[in-house]
Amino acid sequence: MYTQHDFEAIGFVIMRREHNRSSDKSRMHRFVSWFGAKPIYLSITWHKLAKSGWLEHAGHKAKPEHLVWAFMWLNCYSTTEIHSAQVGVDEKTFRDKVWFYVEGIARLDKSVVRKKSLLCVPLFDYILRPASLAFFSPIPFLC
Repeated sequence: MYTQHDFEAIGFVIMRREHNRSSDKSRMHRFVSWFGAKPIYLSITWHKLAKSGWLEHAGHKAKPEHLVWAFMWLNCYSTTEIHSAQVGVDEKTFRDKVWFYVEGIARLDKSVVRKKSLLCVPLFDYILRPASLAFFSPIPFLC
């Protein structure tokens, strides 16, 4: 399986930066500004998608790069043309890969909801920024 270091390396390839040339704090700041979450949360999401069986739908085509693309798209809602140019693929490929992972993440809600007193708090409160979380559900999670 993929670790946070794998996702960090993938992110820095997309950003076209060398991730070993700056401090840890600067690296994390850059990564989060591009992808909306720390690499550890991408790794956790990948493992949860794998555990749920979602990645089996993609077969051998499931790649961690595509999950990074999905987080980038969720963090910075721009046109497909701009995002696909950033990652170096055509628009259809970018759109297909991103939506596969976004749908997989959206279906994780039952497996990642944690109880906190009387409220249900989705794990993605901690993974995605609140503006991105609104994409998954326009109403609050209620028990």
